[in-house]
Amino acid sequence: MTSLFTQSWSDWPAVPPLVSHQVWVWRLCLKDWPWGAEDESLLAIAERERAQRYRRGEDRHRFVLTRCWLRRLLGVYLGQDPRALRFEVTSRGKPFLAGFPLLFNLSHSGDWALLAFGRDRPLGIDVEAHRSVSVMSLARRFFQPSELARLEALPPTEQERLFFEYWTAKEAYLKATGEGLGALSRVAVDEMLLEGDRRPLWRCWRESDCTPTFEAQRLPLEPGYSAAIVVGPAGGELFSEPLLGQYVTKFNNKSARIRIDLGTISAKMRPSLLAN
Repeated sequence: MTSLFTQSWSDWPAVPPLVSHQVWVWRLCLKDWPWGAEDESLLAIAERERAQRYRRGEDRHRFVLTRCWLRRLLGVYLGQDPRALRFEVTSRGKPFLAGFPLLFNLSHSGDWALLAFGRDRPLGIDVEAHRSVSVMSLARRFFQPSELARLEALPPTEQERLFFEYWTAKEAYLKATGEGLGALSRVAVDEMLLEGDRRPLWRCWRESDCTPTFEAQRLPLEPGYSAAIVVGPAGGELFSEPLLGQYVTKFNNKSARIRIDLGTISAKMRPSLLAN
């Protein structure tokens, strides 16, 4: 498959401002940070308790590192002490920031974590390391018949790649709507790949009744990874039910008034400073 990516990840010495109709996506290479680089004092008691439940020290380190950077970046955008931020979850389990009109989402898999932020649009992001899973078994359970047919026509190595391309687009959408993976089988990924590596999504109410909905923007990472982000219409923590079946956003399109910027978190970055 020929890549159509038009954006690349930039290094920043400080955190750029986050303005209306803009989404910032930050990538964090977890293997580049030594043990002890994280600061658990930034975390709430519940986050520390969750970290302790990880059996493998490496998994615990990566969880804490990701949560620390989530708090640091939120603290910069809001001008608040990262330690004072309080997270809550909706009835469907989607996390949000109590008391502040700033939306975020995060995902981590393998060596990478992705953190997305926006001021006025609900969003969802997902990254998956390509790994050995029961691709066809999961596809039969969660995918649409057309998607399953495309996978069955491919050799095993290509099946794995396309499976994770579909999965990340679907999961990003469901994290944006706040529905969760229980609705995975009701989202279809269009086979067509649009300019800028965008994939149209379809909302399927029944097998023969699908309507176009939001687009998933694929995100560039190193080989062996798939990643995608979905951004909804301005306003509101969640998508309202009447909007779920509507085609709303085209990424990096002036008419949709959405701009997505990509940045890399590095040890040189000063998380306490906002770039001019």
